[in-house]
Amino acid sequence: MSQRNRYLKVRVNTDEYKSTMERASDAGLNMSEFVRTVLDANKQAATVDTILQKIEEHLTVNSNEVFENSKTDPLLVEVLLLVREIVAERNVQTLVRTAQRLDSMFPGRVKL
Repeated sequence: MSQRNRYLKVRVNTDEYKSTMERASDAGLNMSEFVRTVLDANKQAATVDTILQKIEEHLTVNSNEVFENSKTDPLLVEVLLLVREIVAERNVQTLVRTAQRLDSMFPGRVKL
């Protein structure tokens, strides 16, 4: 790991400060460790968003093939279920939009 020789200085209000200190304490981290963890999580979230977007594009282009294969391919079913779990945890609105799109593509065949 490279040497940490730079620092960030951020102004926050009292409530933000207390909340951040509490979250760091609850996580068992000092403030520097906690901030690095949050920054890394945000970087990973952007990666997850990109992956989900690519999966959605693939499903849109190949929707009939994916639906037919999902009936017989356990790995594909597992991947689709895991993606739904990730999306549900991160963004319920995305899950609702996906359900609506699936229902328009496969009326009455796909339930969330």
